[in-house]
Amino acid sequence: MRGDLLRVWPETWTEIWYPVLRHEDAPEDIAVELFDTLVPQPVAPKEPSRPEDFTEAGDFADPADRDAFAAYDAAFKAYEVALGEYQEAANDPGLAEIALKEFLTQPVLSELHAVKKIEEGNSTIAAFELESLNAYYFERTKKFLEKYNLRYTVRQPFSLHVTPSGVLVNIIQEIEKISQGDEGLQGLVRDYNEAFEDLKLGHTPGRIRTCIQKQVNLLEGIGTLNREINGGLGEICTKIENWPHPTIPKAIIALYGLASDVQGIRHGVRNKKKLPETNLRDLVALSAMFCGAAVYLDDDLDPARIYFG
Repeated sequence: MRGDLLRVWPETWTEIWYPVLRHEDAPEDIAVELFDTLVPQPVAPKEPSRPEDFTEAGDFADPADRDAFAAYDAAFKAYEVALGEYQEAANDPGLAEIALKEFLTQPVLSELHAVKKIEEGNSTIAAFELESLNAYYFERTKKFLEKYNLRYTVRQPFSLHVTPSGVLVNIIQEIEKISQGDEGLQGLVRDYNEAFEDLKLGHTPGRIRTCIQKQVNLLEGIGTLNREINGGLGEICTKIENWPHPTIPKAIIALYGLASDVQGIRHGVRNKKKLPETNLRDLVALSAMFCGAAVYLDDDLDPARIYFG
């Protein structure tokens, strides 16, 4: 599960919009109304600042100014064509449907933008006050979210809400994103992913310990990405000042203590404490806990981006 709507946005046409347009109770002008709501009107290009220097013949003295105005003229002509096509579609159901398909099968600007489009679509459909059509749009959206295992649920009367599983997925995605600019962190992400994948060969205590070890290493890599720190996760936690409550770093450090106490995770030295063998329950629980802890370790892991996508 990747969970993001952006990845499958073009599929909304065949899964949501087109079936709604073809619903038996759909009004004749539904394509026009959806076009008006969802498709932005073309925006005129900004004219360059007028230069002060001209030749005796009245031409631009600076070639850069000449090129800038030539580009502006070409952009304005393209804008006029696009505006004319937009206005035609806004008054013709057939052209509106064609324009809708072209727009809705193209990538959208952001995850939040995609969510907004689906919710705006509902507002337009609801304005027709046709209960059967409202219910159909709700059901098509719900099935779409379920089919592609997205990180949302749809609630009555109509709004999309992020699920807890979606937030966890986005944390992992954001860790992978911030690692792209650092070769060392990329290696730690790769090692952690490989350790997790190796569990398919068998959930042995050794493989589980390796997986936990690689996750702790990754957390330390995240925590030292923008800090000069020579110590481990415990020292990283003591250097962070913006904890919402003092119990949080203590909890992370306490969890980190497991990696030091269990032989084979951080150290090979035998611990005299008789600890139970690590098992799959430990792996699942600690993975979720450490995943959440990562958000506190580096400001590049933007919580708004994690939540909203």
